Amino acid sequence: MSDHELAEVLDSIDVDKNGAINYTEFVAATLDQKRFAGERHRIQDAFSAFDKNNDGIIDQDEIRELMLYTDNDEMIQIIEECDGNGDGKIDFQEFEALMKQ
Repeated sequence: MSDHELAEVLDSIDVDKNGAINYTEFVAATLDQKRFAGERHRIQDAFSAFDKNNDGIIDQDEIRELMLYTDNDEMIQIIEECDGNGDGKIDFQEFEALMKQ
């Protein structure tokens, strides 16, 4: 994914255009089926926007990096809502399942 494509994905998620993705915007983006229409490559692009170190999981540090105004309670809530296997991280399958709900 190019920097331009990443910027487009993040901009589409940042509804209030404040330069940060808050909890509501994160949840809305993961649930907005129209935006991603179940296309695996678009879901992968969105996942990659969060998975900064490309290790195949989204951890608290990566969410915190994109969501500057998120406190620890919101961080825990995001992880708990997305983390299907309870390991404290969001892998691609969990992210994809959430996006396709």
